[in-house]
Amino acid sequence: MSKSDDDTSDEEQMPTDTETTPTGELPAPAGKLPAPADETGEVPAPIGETDKLPAPAGELPALTGDLGGEHTGVRRPARQNVIVGVLTCVLVIMGIGMLVAQIVSGANGQPGPGALAVGAHLAGATIGVCCYQVAARRTGRLRVAALVVLPLVIVALAWVFWLSPS
Repeated sequence: MSKSDDDTSDEEQMPTDTETTPTGELPAPAGKLPAPADETGEVPAPIGETDKLPAPAGELPALTGDLGGEHTGVRRPARQNVIVGVLTCVLVIMGIGMLVAQIVSGANGQPGPGALAVGAHLAGATIGVCCYQVAARRTGRLRVAALVVLPLVIVALAWVFWLSPS
């Protein structure tokens, strides 16, 4: 005798995709059994995929290949661009610092660095940003000019406003 799909029996039927088990969880899809968890609660990797697992905690993976000589396709900035960027950041920070010093001293009734010093530092910061953009994006004489002008601006600001005996 064969049973039809409509027949019900005393045996417990497997829940369908929309029904939940008595514990409230959805059943595993037909044909796939859930992997048993070990005593730590972690589910082991399927057979054949153990080589893709990360290294256990506390162990470093073995380094393979030449790490220094590979070309990754990422263009590293030239050393001059890094130096020009740092010098530009110094100019911008000094310009903002002078502006803040003038505002704070004015609010406290003190004379502060003065409009000439603040204006010169802000102009130097603007020139520095322009030199950085030219040095980072152009080649040839224009790049060399930007690489020369930026240190000259820094030396001029330092001499006139910081180092000269007044």
